[in-house]
Amino acid sequence: MNGKEAAAKNGTTKSNNIKRHVTDHAIIDALTKNFGNISEAAKVLNVCRSNLSIRIHKSPTLEQSLTDSREITLDLAENQLVKAIERGESWAICFFLKCQGKGRGYIEKSEQEILNEKQLTDSMSDLAAAIRSTDG
Repeated sequence: MNGKEAAAKNGTTKSNNIKRHVTDHAIIDALTKNFGNISEAAKVLNVCRSNLSIRIHKSPTLEQSLTDSREITLDLAENQLVKAIERGESWAICFFLKCQGKGRGYIEKSEQEILNEKQLTDSMSDLAAAIRSTDG
């Protein structure tokens, strides 16, 4: 008996054809329990992740279930962020303001100065002089 036959006998292979043995209801349940994570749902269903993904994206019902599961997970994450803000956790306050407070000016800006050719030459000369003065 080869490795594939042994694995099949033990029930450890992942099916490449999930149409026959996995119902839409089972897929929806797996997606819900795994917060919309296709890889984890595929493990639970004992099917190949890529084939599960194809099956989901071919079905409007399954695609909606995936979207709903991910939206619920996003809601959970947002609730935890709000709790962290209520506890006064600086990282949470800063993160929230950077993401949601942009309209009020809470945004990180990076400033760049563009030098003209003369300014660049002068800066390079100053740098070279500074290096020479530390060598001697």
